[in-house]
Amino acid sequence: MTRAGLRLLAAGCLLAGCGSAPLAPATVAVHGADDVRAALAGGRVTRTLVFDGGQLELQAPGATRPDPDEARAIALVRSNTSVGSASLVGLALVGLARASLTSGVTFPPAVTASPPHVANRLVWMILTTGGPHSCTPMTGPATPQPEPLHLDLVAADGSGLGITYTTAGSFCGRLQPAAAAPLIYHLSLPWRIVSSDARTITVAADLPPCALAQGGTSSANLKKGTSTLGIDAAVFMTPDGCHVDGPGSGSGSGSGRSATESISRTGTGLPSPDPTGLNLAGMITYPSLKDFTYDDGATHTIP
Repeated sequence: MTRAGLRLLAAGCLLAGCGSAPLAPATVAVHGADDVRAALAGGRVTRTLVFDGGQLELQAPGATRPDPDEARAIALVRSNTSVGSASLVGLALVGLARASLTSGVTFPPAVTASPPHVANRLVWMILTTGGPHSCTPMTGPATPQPEPLHLDLVAADGSGLGITYTTAGSFCGRLQPAAAAPLIYHLSLPWRIVSSDARTITVAADLPPCALAQGGTSSANLKKGTSTLGIDAAVFMTPDGCHVDGPGSGSGSGSGRSATESISRTGTGLPSPDPTGLNLAGMITYPSLKDFTYDDGATHTIP
């Protein structure tokens, strides 16, 4: 081969990548968690990820400073179960991305709010897969589809918006469509005693905006005659305001709403308050059953 021919061959190989690994596709249609994991590096999404034919799309975020940071976003998502309980997940992936959502967001009957606008919005994407679970017996044929992926999107633009997105799939053999809903986190609220007698103590707690009272959690030590009490509230991440109808002395999104809870008196003393704030132990990963482990390009474990 002539020198000119060799030069042409070398130039062609530079363009085509001869002898090197094939380039990863810039856009990936997500079929499972592995597709998302392969697109994470340094806590960021590096490729365009398309879910459910485009109902949700995640893109690389570019150079930007997120608000809140990753730790706060994870804390909010870990607190998505009632105080005193925890959800079990098999895998958790975390990455900063820009999200566009074309499907509507469905609010529960007790909440009225304006639909959020999500287009090229900076978010923390926290994807989880279900841990071990049981299924009830089926009378019909099962649907052979992958189980849905669960994505919590915490806006990283300081707005306070949060959305939960579940991909289409088959859970326990039943086909489920893709769905989006407001993200919820749970708080243990400080409370005050409003009345007491020989048998019962009634306490009240002020609800934050866009919150729904979830009742109280109490524990008693009959031997010592002591008890603790916590008041749980589910807070909807709807920064544009909302109207909430539910347990409490009032309804609406503003201040002035409170929740009351009565418990049986244990011994002669008053109950001690549970620790207040986010239910940070609300999500654990299998098989540890006590810690939360996530992957954002590196593996981290939170007790």
